[in-house]
Amino acid sequence: LRVHYLSGDKAKGQALFDRVTGRKAEPSDWQGIGEVYAEAGENDKAEACFQKSLRPKDDTGQSEIGAWYIRIGQREKGEELFAQALAQNRDDVWHYVRAAEAYLGVPKGK
Repeated sequence: LRVHYLSGDKAKGQALFDRVTGRKAEPSDWQGIGEVYAEAGENDKAEACFQKSLRPKDDTGQSEIGAWYIRIGQREKGEELFAQALAQNRDDVWHYVRAAEAYLGVPKGK
């Protein structure tokens, strides 16, 4: 999915995204597609997917999406999600790593 969309064949990538979301998509499906849109710089599409992926008890998703919000300049939304993630799992070192990366402007996974 990612390869088609990011390599320039957006129509084929979008068709595959639509197949995934046309069935009962899981939160992880929405987050994965959102990450591709984010990497492509399509923040409106990314945000729509991320909003569909968020779950109240998913501290990992909250911190990952919170970091994305901070990286795109929506600090208040990002910090709200980080606060939710840390309230659930203050001991997860990756929440702090994601926050540091976001504030330093380091892209995800680099």
